Amino acid sequence: MKKTQVKINNFISLILCVAMCACVLLASACDVGSKKNSAPSEKDLVTVTADDEFLTVAVGESKRAYATASDGSTIEWASENDDIAYVSSDGTITGAAEGLTVVYAVSGVAYAKIEVTVTKYSLVFEDEFLGDELDYTKWTHMTGVRNEYGSSVGPMFWGNGELQYYDESATKVSEGVLTITATKTPMPNGRGYVSSRISTRNKFKFTYGYVEAKMKLPADSGLWPAFWMLPEPASAENTANRYGGWASSGEIDILESKGRITDFVYTTLHFGNQGESTHIGSASKLSSPISEWHVYALDWSKDKMVWLIDGEPVMEVNSDEWWSQVGADNAFAPFDVDFYILLNLAVGGNFDNGLAPNEQFTYGSMQVDYVRVYQEYSKS
Repeated sequence: MKKTQVKINNFISLILCVAMCACVLLASACDVGSKKNSAPSEKDLVTVTADDEFLTVAVGESKRAYATASDGSTIEWASENDDIAYVSSDGTITGAAEGLTVVYAVSGVAYAKIEVTVTKYSLVFEDEFLGDELDYTKWTHMTGVRNEYGSSVGPMFWGNGELQYYDESATKVSEGVLTITATKTPMPNGRGYVSSRISTRNKFKFTYGYVEAKMKLPADSGLWPAFWMLPEPASAENTANRYGGWASSGEIDILESKGRITDFVYTTLHFGNQGESTHIGSASKLSSPISEWHVYALDWSKDKMVWLIDGEPVMEVNSDEWWSQVGADNAFAPFDVDFYILLNLAVGGNFDNGLAPNEQFTYGSMQVDYVRVYQEYSKS
């Protein structure tokens, strides 16, 4: 298809040439017009308008761009760099390699520019938390004091000795932000706090890609916010994971923090035997407190995982470092299957040695600006 594209250099040369000629003719017309008192009006000038000034496509992905000329004339298309993105005669832009380029919509001497960004990944999931309630096509509340899914019932207090009772009331969506608030209040099962836990289980799952969330975390002793992933069970009727029970089935902790430590966060990968965890983890110092906005991300591929904070890598684990008891014959197990996303704010628990909030604590909140997942583009 590239051979059929008109090179932008030819277009620009043509535009400049025609424009110069047009300026000469316009000057002459104005000179004559000044004698006749009839200069050309603005409505005689042709303009081109593109529907989008910016466009993002993945390598191999195609998106249609649209533009119109004010006089209804035909639009011709050209790319500044066909090696980054090329464009067909109908305005379909296709990513060829990662990078930036400009696509032009041209009519005569008039043109409009579309700045094109070509990425390795395409967006496959996003929640910008617009509206005034949680999007239940993407998320499910996990409530109570343990995980109950189909015939599967998890250990009490989420297996970590946590002090909160999870309830939908602790979740709020407003002004483009998800807020999960842990509040000190009597709750069922002897819990002294209410908070919230949501997941994409049964709604969205993926294998390999780039996942990120922009978050503010509570700087309160005894609070344990988390952005993490678990393997997707086959169904509610068959809750067994492909690689058995935790931690043979794997767990990916993209972000955890201890509220009392306001400038560090933690990233961890769990794997190994059923019923016990082998793990690789890292503590990362932030450029500003956890209570300020930071972007926490994971770049997950078959061969390795890379954790990033504000775009900077903080931990890397290669596939030859992880393993699974049940998937011992598979070098990439347990991280070669679909995982789902979780967001929660726990209180107390084993992560910080059972530390509970102090007596003065009333509430603390975790905020999420967005969650996004990208994957390499596939036509299938």
